[in-house]
Amino acid sequence: MENYEYVAQFMQILRKIESLDIFAASAKFSKTEFRILREIVTENENGNQIISSELARRIGVTRSAVSQIVNKLENDGVIKRAVASDNKKIAYIQLSERTLEVYNEQYKQAHECLSKITAVYGKDKLDAFFASCKELIEVYESVKQEISNRQSAEGETSC
Repeated sequence: MENYEYVAQFMQILRKIESLDIFAASAKFSKTEFRILREIVTENENGNQIISSELARRIGVTRSAVSQIVNKLENDGVIKRAVASDNKKIAYIQLSERTLEVYNEQYKQAHECLSKITAVYGKDKLDAFFASCKELIEVYESVKQEISNRQSAEGETSC
C-alpha cells in the first residue's frame, strides 16, 4: 500500500472511531459533556476539584469550547461553579446534586455496551487493539517531535 492510501485509510478510521457512540440513544449527555463530567467525578473521587482550563487540557479542546459547554451545563442545572475561598478568580466546576445519579445511569449504559462489544469481539483482541493504538500514538508523537525539531533547526514552521 502506498503512503497516500495509508493517509486515506487512517483518516477514514479516525472519522469512524470518532463517530462511535457507546451510549444509548436516550443518553442525557453528549460524548464531550460526558467526558467533562467524568473528569469532574474522577477529581471528586480523589478528593480534589477541577477548573475549566484543566478540563480543556484533559479532553483536548479549547478553553473557549469548555466554557461554552460548562455554561450550557450550568444553565441546565447539571453543574455549578464554586468560587475558591482563597482566590476569588478561581471557580471550581462541580456536579449539581441531581447530576451524579443521571451520570451513573449513562455510565452504566456505556459499560453494558462495552461489555457486549467485548463479549462479541473478544477481550484478547480488544486488549491487542488498544495496545496497538497506544504504540501507534507513541510512534506518531516521536516522529512528529523529530520533524518539529528538524524544521526548527532549519528555520521552517511545522504544521
